[in-house]
Amino acid sequence: MKKTLLKPLNKGNALRYYVPAAKNTKPAPPVPTTGAKKTVKAFQFFKTKFKEVRRSPFGPMFPLPARKVVRDIEVIQAALECGYGKRVDWTAMLVLNSKEAQELTNYLVARLGMLLACIRVDGKDARALREFYKKMESSEKTAISFLAGSIGAYIAARLWLKAAGERMEAFLHVGIYTKSIAGNASLVSYFSAANKWPDYLVKSASGQWHVFESKGGAKRSRWQRLAEGLHQLQGMPHIGWAGQPAVPATSVVCVHTSVDAGKDMQLTVVDPPPDDNLPSERQPLEIIAPVATLMKFLEAVQQFRSLTDTALDSQVDGSDVWVEQDSRQFQGVRVGLPRKFLVYEEKIRVQLGLFIAVRDALEAEDSGSERFNVALDRRLSGAVKVSRGTPERDNVEALVLLSRDRAAILDSVCNMLGLDRLAEDVREIVKEAAETYFEDDENAVLTTGGLRLQSAGWRDSSRELDQKGERPRA
Repeated sequence: MKKTLLKPLNKGNALRYYVPAAKNTKPAPPVPTTGAKKTVKAFQFFKTKFKEVRRSPFGPMFPLPARKVVRDIEVIQAALECGYGKRVDWTAMLVLNSKEAQELTNYLVARLGMLLACIRVDGKDARALREFYKKMESSEKTAISFLAGSIGAYIAARLWLKAAGERMEAFLHVGIYTKSIAGNASLVSYFSAANKWPDYLVKSASGQWHVFESKGGAKRSRWQRLAEGLHQLQGMPHIGWAGQPAVPATSVVCVHTSVDAGKDMQLTVVDPPPDDNLPSERQPLEIIAPVATLMKFLEAVQQFRSLTDTALDSQVDGSDVWVEQDSRQFQGVRVGLPRKFLVYEEKIRVQLGLFIAVRDALEAEDSGSERFNVALDRRLSGAVKVSRGTPERDNVEALVLLSRDRAAILDSVCNMLGLDRLAEDVREIVKEAAETYFEDDENAVLTTGGLRLQSAGWRDSSRELDQKGERPRA
């Protein structure tokens, strides 16, 4: 019997992937110029130096998809994972002030609604910008392009790892990992002319690290924006959890998501090899794993409260592993949180808030602008539970007097506050809860922070492949 090959359905949004044309080389992106020359120079750079591929350059186990049907539930998941952006500063007071932190999370969820109002899903299950987008104010377009670019980068990151047979274990946005860095964060720069943090650090289950930079905007400017992203990401240091050997990034990826009125959104993924010839004295990017874990924990708790309109002081009694409630913003979406998270929330907020206050105070004191105790007081202003006279505060002051090595101080403070034990408890809770979740359930997704999102099957794009014309959003 003659075998017939099934052609892939021409459904969903298009993705294109590029790697350097010459093997094992890292093309230097053009220095930014101005005007039309900038766009032409960037286009010529990619045309001559890169080639399009359908296999991942690392561990090419499966083909990279040419198209992706992005389900409604995946859009929400991606937006929750991506955080706020480069300008958010998770100060100690933002961690300790649960009301203010919750208000910021409420805004981020509402911001997603603004993006969804601009998107339609056509008969090919591709997400496209509505025609009215061209009439919007430029400032609003900028905000939508930024959010769309972030969501596109997260979706691309999952596909990038999956094609290599990898599973995403950690997805750290800039608002989290910059507060989790051991040592002096201000000494870590990625390009001498940019001094800019990348958007996301991604760790796979096998221990590999990947760096993702997100860009969004009109398709005609994608090469220019991608060149800017690669320009910013030159000279990536080695990455790792503090206390473990730092390693070179397996891939350093820039993702552009096109945003044009009346047109399908397209993802363009570019990956030059990481830098192999970094100076030996280059400071690695070492992340304190317990701090990153606990910040993701707080983010998940705040997202649950925002999505379900659950009060800040609500503990939600029950015996089930998950607390589940319907989303108030997204019809047909049910949100779940490991029940034990709510028991740990207050203690983690206090201990993590003190750690971040110590970290920021050390930077202020080291700059010569403030003595450590004065700097710490300023960062704990109004926080009664971590004020002077508590054992934690006294121990912190003693640790600072014993050492001038910032990384050693932060490691000791982390251990003294029990952040490693709290993080281990959180990981065990997530593991226990995840045992009730099945990856092949197309109607449910988990965030890396432990939040579960479940949608009614009929609302998802994958259930309506034969539908003609535009369909309503969830």
